[in-house]
Amino acid sequence: MSSQGNVPHPLPMRNRPLLPGGRHRNPLSTERSSDAPVLVLAGPGPAAEGHPADAIAHLVRADNPDISVDLGYSAGAATALADALARVASADAGPRRGAVVVPLTLAPVPAVERDIRAALERSGLPGTVTAPLGPHPSLAEALHQRLAEAGQARPDRMRMLSVITAADGVVLAVPGGAEAVPPAGVVAVLLAARLGVHVVPAAMDDPGAVRSAAEQLRGSGATRLALAPYAVGPETHLAGLPELARGIGATAAEPLGGHPTLARIATMRYVEAVNAMEAPPAPGS
Repeated sequence: MSSQGNVPHPLPMRNRPLLPGGRHRNPLSTERSSDAPVLVLAGPGPAAEGHPADAIAHLVRADNPDISVDLGYSAGAATALADALARVASADAGPRRGAVVVPLTLAPVPAVERDIRAALERSGLPGTVTAPLGPHPSLAEALHQRLAEAGQARPDRMRMLSVITAADGVVLAVPGGAEAVPPAGVVAVLLAARLGVHVVPAAMDDPGAVRSAAEQLRGSGATRLALAPYAVGPETHLAGLPELARGIGATAAEPLGGHPTLARIATMRYVEAVNAMEAPPAPGS
């Protein structure tokens, strides 16, 4: 027994480590100097009231006050994105200032990427265009939540959600054509592990592919299907989702929209890009 009698020994305080700045900064830190590149979010589709990109930009700004954030939209020759890049150029401060453009899509969309790269080149700003938000492991959790909100998945650790009937098979509807489906397969595997049911990705804009995925699920014994859009929202014709779901006898969940996970991944893409831009050249390069 301690010689201090019944006086309890205080627990040690857990202090957060101080992160050094400059070139010794933690590579995962979002702390940035005032001349760091601006994060320009490229929202899918045209600007519209209630666009989920607005919510994502708000979350990124709120969680990362050291990062300068602007928002443009990638639809139609990227004119709205060009406006955002022009704002960055007019506020440019120093040779290192530039832009890191993060497409707010979950899968590569070649036409959109070409527009974004062309807009950045025309702006004259130094910078880069990152990979889209997906695939990323955290997207499986976000999709799980949308399915639970639709009553088509057990909520797991989420509170205040009850499920009467959960789906026993999920079609992951992927916009962007057949070439966007293989990358989404990584998230489909992770979602299947979370739900404990089969998940089959299929091109959203190909009803035949969606029907084939539904038949594959029913062939494996599934009788209650759900359709989970692997989408932020406006990058595809979501108005047709209810009909697509009815065509396979499934219930459709909502797209991810302004889910906080997308804001976190967008910030991660920015940090990765800035770190790569700041890294010293390899010896002999």
